[in-house]
Amino acid sequence: MFQTNLKSFKNIRGFSLIDLVVSMSMFSIMTATAISNWYDLTNSSDNAADVTIAYLKEVRTKAIQTTLAYTIQPVTASTISIKYSPKCSSTTKITDASATPLTLPKGTQFQSTSWSICFDSRGFSSSSGTFIIGDYKGRIETIQYYLGGGMRKA
Repeated sequence: MFQTNLKSFKNIRGFSLIDLVVSMSMFSIMTATAISNWYDLTNSSDNAADVTIAYLKEVRTKAIQTTLAYTIQPVTASTISIKYSPKCSSTTKITDASATPLTLPKGTQFQSTSWSICFDSRGFSSSSGTFIIGDYKGRIETIQYYLGGGMRKA
């Protein structure tokens, strides 16, 4: 009986050295890629700046689509609200559009809440300036916005 089991093991082939080297190489390449992407995700102030710029671009697009002026301003240190009116200079007919306010990711906040941006019906900003987003580790990201409606991380 023992002889029979031994004979069945002789026909089983294992992995060759080349198979093992190729699979280990593929595993190390995937691990290196995952680690480099993980480090990009750990910078919360950078992520918050990217989310904020995307939100500002979305609101600018909405201003162009609806031919209304949209004003964006922080309500708290971590939340932005939007309002719209016929023109940036309007003091009447201002409608709150904060059904989808932007809340910054956990651990990040605006350094100042005294700024506001108004995009007119052509997508132009009423002013240019900067604001800063910081995180709990002391890292900061500066966002610049321009009269033409453009914005970028500085």
